[in-house]
Amino acid sequence: MKRILFVTGALAYMLALGIEAAHAQANLNDAIRNAATRLADQSAARMAELAGIHGNAPVAVVAIDADTIRMSDHIIGGMISAFLGRQIPIVERAQLQQVFAEQDLQMYGRFDDRMAASIAGGAGAHFIVMGSFQRIGGSYDFRVRIIDVNTHFITGTYETRVQDSALIRDLIGADFTASQRWGTVALNLVPGLGSFVIMGDTFGGVLQLVAGGAGVGLLVFGLSQGITYQTYNVFFNKYEDHTDTTALICVIAGAALLVGQTVFNIVRSHTYTQPAARTASVVDPSAWNLAILPGRGGVARVSLSHTLRF
Repeated sequence: MKRILFVTGALAYMLALGIEAAHAQANLNDAIRNAATRLADQSAARMAELAGIHGNAPVAVVAIDADTIRMSDHIIGGMISAFLGRQIPIVERAQLQQVFAEQDLQMYGRFDDRMAASIAGGAGAHFIVMGSFQRIGGSYDFRVRIIDVNTHFITGTYETRVQDSALIRDLIGADFTASQRWGTVALNLVPGLGSFVIMGDTFGGVLQLVAGGAGVGLLVFGLSQGITYQTYNVFFNKYEDHTDTTALICVIAGAALLVGQTVFNIVRSHTYTQPAARTASVVDPSAWNLAILPGRGGVARVSLSHTLRF
């Protein structure tokens, strides 16, 4: 009996670990939908209470701290869609933009919960959603929270690890394909060319240009001078071989620089990641324009538009 209980307990523990591992490696879009669902469920009672008092309890998705505006927009757009799917009213984005302008605030900056609540409250929101999406190791840490604007209490949280994917790399724009990396290695036979042309890596390109150019120059100079030379010894009536120390040092130094540039080329070409173009802490209200006009019986009309940036 004890053995059966032990085996059953072990299997249950392994199943729990498997579920946890699967949860820790969620798909991006699934994680976004799950986040909105979890936040809505955790805040349902408070939403119902405020809706009973005010007629509705709009939510404003204010800030998602991500590497790029595109990633931030994608997460916010997904959460908005999920909230709408649960018939939760969303604050019009143009109203958020107006509050930003009235308070003379920058669109892209870091805000604490109270400031964000003040901004969203001025736009008519009763709840705000804030969060972050940051790379940790080989996956991404996705965290969001929903905050009651009136009390400043956090009414719900959600956290998961999201596995890397082609979609994430496209949204972040921070990776190169294998062919691009090997193409960079090949073009860098002309020192720095591949780094400049393919990767836009100014630091790596300049470093290789300097090291490779100096290496070639020293090598050519040393070989042109000749490492060895002969002199005629009249006393012994014979020619004697001598080493040109300067030329030898130039050849050795030039070869060392070229070897170093080659090693740096291979390592840099396979590890360099394209830096994020912009940092998105606060959502760009001008990207999404979402208007939900609540009536006494609920949502009367929805208007949604999006501005695509290149």
